[in-house]
Parts: sequence; structure tokens; C-alpha cells
Amino acid sequence: MNQDVFIEDAGMDWDDLGGGVRRKIMAYDDRVMLVKVAFEAGSIGTIHQHPHTQISHIREGVFEVEIGGKKQVLKAGDAFLHRQIQITGYAASKKVCWWMYSAQCEKILSKLKKC
Repeated sequence: MNQDVFIEDAGMDWDDLGGGVRRKIMAYDDRVMLVKVAFEAGSIGTIHQHPHTQISHIREGVFEVEIGGKKQVLKAGDAFLHRQIQITGYAASKKVCWWMYSAQCEKILSKLKKC
């Protein structure tokens, strides 16, 4: 469990996921997780599915997301919610978004070097 109460972005390292996608795991406990994700223009998020609810907020840029077969173009300030549904995304421009999970994402945590 991440014990920090105050998390400063400048002190966090990016994890390079390849294909123009990077992320920072900002904070988590056994009930919730916050992840910052950056996509370079033209990068595509892999098709995947989560066993929990996730809310994503588009901080900057333009992002096309497909959830359960429905596509939507989202811009800075927009968000999307998905519950155990297949998701994929395409960054039309450089963008940063925040992902809030309703539980720890064990797949992400298992890849951390410090865990």
C-alpha cells in the first residue's frame, strides 16, 4: 500500500509502456487507485478490460475512446466511466488523462519495481 498522504507529481517517475504511452501511479490503497497516463499524438491504447469500475478524466488533448462497441471523441475536461467493459482508445493529439480505479489494479501493481 502506498502510505503517502501528499503526492507531488515532480517527484514521480514515468513508466514507459511503449507505443507513445506513459503512466505514473500517483497513489493507491486497498480500495482506490489514481494513475496519470500520457499519450503521444497518434498513439493507441491497447484493447483491455478491467474487473472493476474506472473513471477517466481527459486533462488535455483529444481522445477517441471505444467502450462496449460505442465510440466517442472526448476533449479536455470530459470524462468517461466504464464497468467491466472492453475498452480501447486512440489519442488524436497529445493528451494526458487521469484514471481513477475503484480498487487496486493488480496488473499495474505487479509491474512496479518497488512492489
